[in-house]
Amino acid sequence: MALRYEVDMSGTDIFLIVIRWLHILASAVWVGGGLFYLFVIRPAIKRDSEAYRGINKAIGIEFKTIVNTCIIVITVTGVLLVFDRLTEDATETPYVIILAIKIVMALWMFIQVHVQQRKSEFLEAFGRTDQPMPVGLRRLVRAVSGYNLVIIIGVVVFLLSDVLGIMFEEGLR
Repeated sequence: MALRYEVDMSGTDIFLIVIRWLHILASAVWVGGGLFYLFVIRPAIKRDSEAYRGINKAIGIEFKTIVNTCIIVITVTGVLLVFDRLTEDATETPYVIILAIKIVMALWMFIQVHVQQRKSEFLEAFGRTDQPMPVGLRRLVRAVSGYNLVIIIGVVVFLLSDVLGIMFEEGLR
């Protein structure tokens, strides 16, 4: 017995599928790349920092290009997706509130990336290093700042995306 499933999709439906796919792909590349750097590349570099100093700089340059591209794709596709969802009858106030939180967090990520890029360029230009601080405090600050903060926010934004998807599906029922 063959299972048949017919799909009646318009050009708009196909367009929105492509937009959602690009949005998710750009988000996954950015956040996934950041997680890979934090959990794989950075520990490898710490083991032998002299040997990896040049490659770390090269990775940073390449990843900066990828992140900037992802920001553009996420912004353009995000605007289109927000317009699509907010014009649906299934969208209610709690959905809009969580969507607003997600957008603010994404903008915060974009700003953090810009600040970190400027900070890196400044420190490189003047050869400055951070002032020494107690080891425990330095670890805590590193854990919740800079690119780590961007990745933390990115993971939360992914969570909010899932929450929004569930809320939207519930609203359609």
